[in-house]
Amino acid sequence: MEETKSKDVLALVFDISREKNTLRVRTWRELQRIGAELKFRSLWLLPNNMNNLSDFKAVRNNIRKDGGKAESLLIKVL
Repeated sequence: MEETKSKDVLALVFDISREKNTLRVRTWRELQRIGAELKFRSLWLLPNNMNNLSDFKAVRNNIRKDGGKAESLLIKVL
């Protein structure tokens, strides 16, 4: 049986209400700036490294500070 290699990626998932349009646009622009890849409506991915972790934490904290919900996750892709 062949062994498959997995890799870790960072994920940011969030929920920002429609009323907070400025926060949604600011978040989208910041995620574009750091090179995050949009996988689903509000699931963004980056390779796992310290710089990207710091970037995702900053975005997550800004979302939370302005009333949204956000989590940053480390996931293993199989």
